[in-house]
Amino acid sequence: MNTIPIEVTLFSDRALITRRGKVNVQSGVQTIRIENLPLHLLTESVRVSGRGNARAVLLGVQVERQFFAVTPASNAQQLEQQLEQEQENLLALQQQEQVLKKEGEYLQQLGNQGEVYARALSLRERTPAQQAELFDFVRQRLLGLSQLQLKMQRQQRASEREIKRLQAELRQVQAQRPTERNTVVVELSAQQAGDLELDIKYILPDASWQPLYDIRYTPENLQVAYLAEVRQNSGEDWQGVKMTLSTANLSQGISEIPELDPWYVHLRPIAPPPMPKRAMLQRSAMPMMAENVGAVSADAAPEMVMNSASVENAGLSVQYQLAGDIQLAGNNTARKLSIADVGVKARLDFVTAPIHSEQVVRRLSIENTSGLTLLPGMAQLFANDEFLGRTALELVVNGQSFELALGVDEQIRVERKLAQRKVEKTLLSGRRKIVYTYTIEMQNLYQQTQTVLVREHLPHPMEESIKCNLLSITPEASEKSELSLLEWKLSLSGGAKQTVQYSYAVEYPADREIVGLP
Repeated sequence: MNTIPIEVTLFSDRALITRRGKVNVQSGVQTIRIENLPLHLLTESVRVSGRGNARAVLLGVQVERQFFAVTPASNAQQLEQQLEQEQENLLALQQQEQVLKKEGEYLQQLGNQGEVYARALSLRERTPAQQAELFDFVRQRLLGLSQLQLKMQRQQRASEREIKRLQAELRQVQAQRPTERNTVVVELSAQQAGDLELDIKYILPDASWQPLYDIRYTPENLQVAYLAEVRQNSGEDWQGVKMTLSTANLSQGISEIPELDPWYVHLRPIAPPPMPKRAMLQRSAMPMMAENVGAVSADAAPEMVMNSASVENAGLSVQYQLAGDIQLAGNNTARKLSIADVGVKARLDFVTAPIHSEQVVRRLSIENTSGLTLLPGMAQLFANDEFLGRTALELVVNGQSFELALGVDEQIRVERKLAQRKVEKTLLSGRRKIVYTYTIEMQNLYQQTQTVLVREHLPHPMEESIKCNLLSITPEASEKSELSLLEWKLSLSGGAKQTVQYSYAVEYPADREIVGLP
């Protein structure tokens, strides 16, 4: 019985295949063999159902291995035929080259018969003109043979390259064991003869899909092309199948009911006070046998063992039903398919952290209003028609906001300068004080007003003996964090300049050295 794939549900690492075929059954118990199924299907996943005007009861289903002298896949057979034809063409070219080589050797021998030609001239059997005509013929023929041989050699090299290409493609199609396929054997009992339409479903590991994105920004809108890269290596082509993409993870199942052990905690033992130097010297002089290496006291506290759980919020899987009938080659060649092309809300501004780099990065703040869940995947970024590069996109559910960097912008100029560094030492208190003053100068070369977010940070003490105080700041920062992070949200009109200035002082003991200051 012959069947063809009609529906495919693709997961991240496998596929659920539905094949369909028709068969005429007679009354009684009978066996139906469904042949030429992929070699690597999961045999335990095979399911069979049927419908039609015949009344039948399914008795059993089993999977058998089928062996062939040649690869059964139609595309593999076609490649084998092309390979055989190309090998025959190469052999014919090699034989033609041998004929040309023999002819050239004969002409060389003919041209080397100088004594014979001289004797013929002396006996007046041939005239000089006839002799010259013969030499011209030999020379022209040898030149012609040389050109033909070069042409033959070029054709042979092209044929050899084509043979290598066909062999590589055939190896890819044939997969690991080319002459084996699976056969599903269906046993049923028919109470009434008639036609049956059988559906065979199975899981195939050699298939996958992953999300890809083309994100194109223009001043008018942000367009997101949601794509899927699909591939399968079953050895047979899928022609005109209905394809569904699923985010469900079939490879992770619940194998046992979770149980918890008691969670014990205890106080960390207090470290003994440091031993005086004299006692340490005395102890080091004691014999080695006095050390009970590796011994554990019966009263020692056990190590704390904490059972940690890996938590994964599986939620509900998402499925995408692709429009139209899909064709996909069975040789693991990737194909990009469109899931959706939607416009979303986005806002462009500029972010800079001049303490690290005097560059300004374009930032897109995006709200996912597509109605779709954007799965983790690689995104290609475009500004108008300019390709900016690729970036990784994290999981973004519908309604969630996220950010993307669109590269460095040269139209916003930033320069950070150290305006003053003053060191003071208070002799009475024994402390040193350093005052820093920085300026950040910005210029907007656009004609339109732009929003620029400027980020700076002050030294953040890790010890109580170090004090860091902000002395002055102009203009006032939009945000100040407890970890000494500063942000200014500035609106620069077209062609305008603006300067940010701030001063801070760091105090610490004069007899100590502080690490991390400029």
